[in-house]
Amino acid sequence: MGNGLYRLALPWMAYDLSHSAFVLAAVATLQSIPGLLLPIMGQWLDRIIHTRKVIVGSGLLQAMLIVCTVGLEHMHLLQLGFLYVVVGAMSVLSLLLFSATTVFISRNVLKEARVAVNSFGAVLSTITWNISPGIAGFFIQRWGMDITLIIDAGSFLFVLVPALFISEKRVLPIVVFDQSNSLHFKEFLAMFKKAPRLLWLTVFFIIWYFTWGGTFALTVFLLRQYHHLPANLVGAAMAIGGLFPIALGVLGPWLSRHIRLPWLIFLTLCVSGVGMILLGIASNLFTISIALGCLDSGIAPSSIALTSITQTEVPSHMYGRASGWQNFLMLLAQTIASMLAGIMAIHFGAPLTVMIFGALTIISSIFLFATPLKRDLSLGKIISNNER
Repeated sequence: MGNGLYRLALPWMAYDLSHSAFVLAAVATLQSIPGLLLPIMGQWLDRIIHTRKVIVGSGLLQAMLIVCTVGLEHMHLLQLGFLYVVVGAMSVLSLLLFSATTVFISRNVLKEARVAVNSFGAVLSTITWNISPGIAGFFIQRWGMDITLIIDAGSFLFVLVPALFISEKRVLPIVVFDQSNSLHFKEFLAMFKKAPRLLWLTVFFIIWYFTWGGTFALTVFLLRQYHHLPANLVGAAMAIGGLFPIALGVLGPWLSRHIRLPWLIFLTLCVSGVGMILLGIASNLFTISIALGCLDSGIAPSSIALTSITQTEVPSHMYGRASGWQNFLMLLAQTIASMLAGIMAIHFGAPLTVMIFGALTIISSIFLFATPLKRDLSLGKIISNNER
């Protein structure tokens, strides 16, 4: 919930302080830069026994950062420099929480249940990611930024409650602390040679993160600068559009059993690309909502497919590091795209910029059928075959 609330709140504050597309792109860049630390996080997470402590600590620190921001905002002392620091720190902690959760799943959930568990997690994260901006927009419009951020901090503290009751399987220290298990980038690439499916799946989601990241960086600026929408309508558009990716998350287990993996990825990329183009030409709240829904359509399928395949083809004691390198590459693409989007918006305008990203997404999806992925079965059958 907290991530979804500040998805709107922090860019909104950045726009109020600057009215600049480049500044909002810089905020989006700072949100993705900390992800470049994920390989280090992955090695560290693979070496600790209790991931529950990481989950609790990250939630507590995020709440503290939000409270500090509220104080500065209330005293009218908030500057862009501190906002940049908050954005970067929140991103580090959010990624740490995500990594700790996926490592926990890889250690404690049976392989045959991982698609269902990852689907459930994707549904919950997609719901909060897409519905929370609607709640944030209502709160900002009704009670102001301070109350919105206080509620945001409370949502992070709520993470502490279920975490206290998590039962965690202990991992043998001889495995966790074995330095020979370190996974450097060259070894990560060598591992890909033995798992071409994982390689190409990662490549296409790197492409999607690139185009999605560039579009996401300009979304709030586009809606405020070109459509002059207030906070409640911007949040409403995000929430209404979020119904589509939420539906995809709910249908995740069914899709994994009945749709072949290449078609699932192809449709994900195409629909997301159409959303980017539509966002550039949208003229009313309805078409904006449809565009945002299509744009975020890749969130649930990418999370379910990539996480499940990685958990299946990578040894559990190396999953944190392998996942860290995957996320490093995807977030590197998102970081570059966010910076590029800010520069392109200055020269071409935000609408044309997001349309260019959409065209690149659709074109890239066609090349999927020139890769080994074109022969793959459904995700459920792939995992079942690996178990034999």
